[in-house]
Amino acid sequence: MSYGGLRGAVAFALVVLLDGQQVKAKDYFVATTIVVVFFTVMFQGLTIKPLVNWLKVPRSTSRKPTINEEIHERAFDHILTAVEDIAGLQGYHHWRDKWEQFDKNYLSKLLLRKSVYRKSELWEAYQKINIRDAISVIDQVGCVCVCVCVCVCVCVWGGCSSSSQSRVKL
Repeated sequence: MSYGGLRGAVAFALVVLLDGQQVKAKDYFVATTIVVVFFTVMFQGLTIKPLVNWLKVPRSTSRKPTINEEIHERAFDHILTAVEDIAGLQGYHHWRDKWEQFDKNYLSKLLLRKSVYRKSELWEAYQKINIRDAISVIDQVGCVCVCVCVCVCVCVWGGCSSSSQSRVKL
């Protein structure tokens, strides 16, 4: 901490606050502090990376979250947003969703190339396959329960027939 710390910012702030009438050598203190600040910025700042490498200090590794972690995080966020909507609150999740909609609808289209914000053909094919699978499960089972939190359960009882695939264009 002392080697790669604030680099003299606190010392400089304190020396500038000295009263020039009570401390006659204030200019010397300021000059000395500036020299110390320059030394710490130049010498210690340039040698901290080799020092960390020489001491073999473990560095933090940033990793991308797994697909499972992303799915659970998004599902939890959407559940909390639904709970906020049901309770009539406008909390963090409400404003975050509004910002994401604004970003998706306006900012990303304005600031990014089309190839970046447009979904790939592979992703669209994956979604179509998932929709077909979901429809076939509904046709076979006849009841699908979607539980939000523990207390809210919405059941869709079926008169689902084999013609349900024709209702959804894939």
